[in-house]
Parts: sequence; structure tokens; C-alpha cells
Amino acid sequence: MTDALAAMRRMESLIAGLPGVVYRFVMGRKGKVEYVSRQIADLCGVGPEHFMDQGSEKLALLIHPDNRMQVLRSVSRAARSRRPFALEHRIRCHNGAQKWVWHRGAVVRPDPGGPLHLEGFALDITERKRQERELAWLAQHDVLTGTANRGRFMEEVSACMQRAERHGEMLACLFLDIDRFKRINDTFGHAFGDELLRCIARRIRRCVRGNDVIGRLGGDEFVVLLDGITAPQDAAVAAQKILIELAAPFTIQGRRIEAGASIGISCYPGDAGDAASLLRNADAAMYSVKRTGRRAFRFYSEEMSGRAFETLALLGGLRDAIGSDAMNLCYQPRLDLRTGRVVAMEALARWHSEQYGNVPPARFIPLLEDAGMTEAFTSRVLNDACRQLSRWDAEGMPAARMAINLSARQFRNDTLPEQVEALLAEHRIVPERIEFEISELAVMEDHPAATESMHRLHRLGVRLAIDDFGSGSSSLHLLKQLPLEYLKVDRRFIAGVPSDDDDIALTEAIIAMGKRLGLRVVAEGIETEAQGVFVRANECDEGQGFLFSRPMPAEDAGEWLRRRLH
Repeated sequence: MTDALAAMRRMESLIAGLPGVVYRFVMGRKGKVEYVSRQIADLCGVGPEHFMDQGSEKLALLIHPDNRMQVLRSVSRAARSRRPFALEHRIRCHNGAQKWVWHRGAVVRPDPGGPLHLEGFALDITERKRQERELAWLAQHDVLTGTANRGRFMEEVSACMQRAERHGEMLACLFLDIDRFKRINDTFGHAFGDELLRCIARRIRRCVRGNDVIGRLGGDEFVVLLDGITAPQDAAVAAQKILIELAAPFTIQGRRIEAGASIGISCYPGDAGDAASLLRNADAAMYSVKRTGRRAFRFYSEEMSGRAFETLALLGGLRDAIGSDAMNLCYQPRLDLRTGRVVAMEALARWHSEQYGNVPPARFIPLLEDAGMTEAFTSRVLNDACRQLSRWDAEGMPAARMAINLSARQFRNDTLPEQVEALLAEHRIVPERIEFEISELAVMEDHPAATESMHRLHRLGVRLAIDDFGSGSSSLHLLKQLPLEYLKVDRRFIAGVPSDDDDIALTEAIIAMGKRLGLRVVAEGIETEAQGVFVRANECDEGQGFLFSRPMPAEDAGEWLRRRLH
């Protein structure tokens, strides 16, 4: 073996000047490394001794995990077929760096029954791969702003359309034209204009979700693809955010400049059936904005525009209402069906808009969640409800608990338990006096953050209820995992008893199931004496509905409670 090793080393010295490395591994009969050429060891950033007397698995660790199986299969096939292999793959260096190599090799056994040789040629192509990635990026992106170029954007639109068609989803295209950009560019120069475009791209990115696609078609024209939206109003909210963001002054090269935008919106599937039509229709809507006034948006469909502007008007009013008397709480009592005692008052948010009248929670709650106002709204409701409960306690009113509805998104706020704890301390309320209700449909989302928040609230001592049970198809296993104490039967089932056989059967089953799970069962929407008799006969624990009382403003609810004392 000494003469063979000496020959190998002489050969290595002859080829040391080649751009790649010629390498050789010699594997002994027991699968241990007997020899490693210095060139391959240097490529990996270690000395040859790093591999000596190690098994083949040590060599495999050189290869990046994403490429390891590919390389091992190629080597295995080469050993069986006695033919060389060639491939590109990554290796992991001793210092943690990664390199791309072009690798051509063969597996040979020079002497029958002797050691196995893995030998070949490896060329470091890391720089070439970096250049390829850079060229691929440049082929798909706008160099100035880093956004997608027209080709890439249209590819994304086509792909999202196919996915939307399969899943019955909606997407929207926003076409933006920067107002007065040409005048700004001509006045201050192209370098100034280029920096303005970069700033605009960054501001647009702040207004959309991470999976939305932003593109620049050239000049001052930008496009945004909103994927997986639930309604055209989602596009309107995004457009309004962008308009507000771009309306704020820019400071470039020490100069303060204003640049707004005009935005056209088209939606799939309503406005177009292919990517080109979607973009063209959004462009047409944008030009409609520029003809009638700038710094605004418009849908390609006038019907959508009307609904969107109504949504934005509601949103503006809602933002003001959270901090004013326009938003208030009404209270509806919940009674023990056996004793008639008041066991809870449920706090219900009410919003009276001067323009739209009484806006139901089902209309404004999704709006405030989409607009990111959940935290402010939750703080307002919790504070008002706790203050009112404390006030009734001071007046000696028989309001045992305060029940408050929260959405899944409100539960996902990881600061909610701390916020509740601080409010309870401020108003001197024990945690058991507060009950949070979450709808069954929200429970079905099974969001880990919401679940964790519910467990933290339970550990604090707060009571938890599942509301509108029967409206969805939640997993009983999930219900068992949540720290629930109350189950509220959906009012739609109560509305059908005692005349509808299906509603009778479902209501009886839900009550029985809730009791088997150890929960107190509450019947919502009791409006008639017959319904009251039915739920009592089925041993429902608590009841709520117009038969007992409608939701009342705080003053009327206090008077109602006062009468219960006499």
C-alpha cells in the first residue's frame, strides 16, 4: 500500500493547478476510510485526518441534507453498473458554509477483493450558482424597486386564478398610478424619481399581507395581487390603506414631497376570466378614477364600488364610535330555569351610526377585525362591562356574572389574560364573576394561540362558554380539550320547539350531550311559554330570551334588576 499511496500523492502534486479538485477516497474491507486526497479535504475546510478510520456515514455528512439521497443513489448505481456518475449538489464545509460542486466520479476496485476506491473530479461552482440565482431573480423582478416585473406578476395571477377556481375563492387586482409623478420626475431629476418609486414600493408593502404580490409594470405604474380574499370589500380596505399611506409626505434628498395615487380594482371571478383581462379591467377602472378626480379608488364594477364605499364609510364611523357614546353596551339577563334567579347579565355591543342607523354586530365586528381595531374594541367592551358590574355590585343588584362575547381573533391576542387580570383588579371583581363566550364556529378554527389564551384565562379563574352550539360541526374531542363550563344551545333550534320534530330531537340531544360532558346548558332565544316549558322539561340549566327580557341599556337593565329585589 505504501508504493500506491506514494503514487497517489505524486499525481496530486501534478494536478494541483487544475481549477477543480481530483479526489480519491479509499475504503477498507470494514467500510473504514484508509485514504483521503488532500484536495477534497481542503475543499471541505478540514484536514484528511478528519476522515481517517471513519465509516462511510462520515462522508455522507459532507453532503447537504437536501441533496444527500440523490448523491448516495448515484454512487450506489455507479458501483453496481461500473459506470461513472455526474451531478451538481451542495456540500457542507467544516465551518458551516455551503458550497455548490459539479461532481463527476466513479466507484472502482482496482484489485479483486481489495479496497474500494471512490474517485473523480469536483469543481466548485458556488459563484456560478450565485450568478444563476441573481440572473433568475433579475429576469422576474424590477431592479429598481425589487417588486415583481410584468412577466412574473402575470404568472402569479394565472397561478392564483387556477387555485381560486379549484377552491372557489376570490382574488383582486389593484392597478396603481402615481399622481403627478412625471412632473416630479421632470422637476427634480430621474435619481430623485427613482428614490421616490423605491419609497412608494416599500409603503405599499406595509399595506398588504405577506403572501400578496406587488409588481411594477414600468414608469409609475404598480399592481397588487390580493390572493384568497373573502369579499370585494377586502380589496377596498387594502386600497384605502394604500391611499392613506401614499398620501403622507415623502422626504427625499432633503426635500419634502407629496405624491398620491389613483387605484383601479378588478376581481376574479366576477370581472374577468383570465390574467390579461383582470389586469386590463383594473387599468380601465384606474383611468376612470383619474378622469373624475385623483387620490381615490374605483372598482371595475359599479355595483362593487357602491358596496365598497359603504364599507369604508362604515369603517370610518366605526373608528370614531369606539371612542364615543355611539358605541355602547346593552345587557340581557340569563336566568336559572329551576329557581328563576338571575345568574348572569350578557353584555352586547351596540353601535348607532348617524348615517346608517343601528348597525348589527354581525356587520361591524368583521369590519373592525379586518381593519386591525380588535384590540381597541375589546378594551372598550371589557372596561365598560367590568365598570357596570362593579356599579351594580355597589348598588346591591343581583347580577351574579357578566357574560361577554369574544371572537376567535380576540382570543388570539396573547395579552388578553393580562388585560383581563388588570381590569379585574381595577374594578375589584373576582375572576369567577366574568364569563367569556366564544362561538362554535370560532372554536372550529382550533387556533393554537386562541386555545392557549382560553387555558390561561381558565387558570386565572374566568368562566368560559361555547356559544351558538349546533351552528357548526365542531369536534367533540376539541370540546373536551377546552376548559369550558357552559354550553349555549343555538337559538335557531329553540325557535323550532316544541312544534318541529327535527329541532326537538336536536335540542334534546344537545342538552343531553352537554350534561354528559359536565357542562351547564343554556338555552338562547326563548320567546314563548311553550319553549320555556320544553327546555325546563329537558332539564336545561339556564335560559335567556325575550320571554324574560330583551337586551336593555345599562340604566334600564339596572331598573329591571332593582325590580327583581322586590
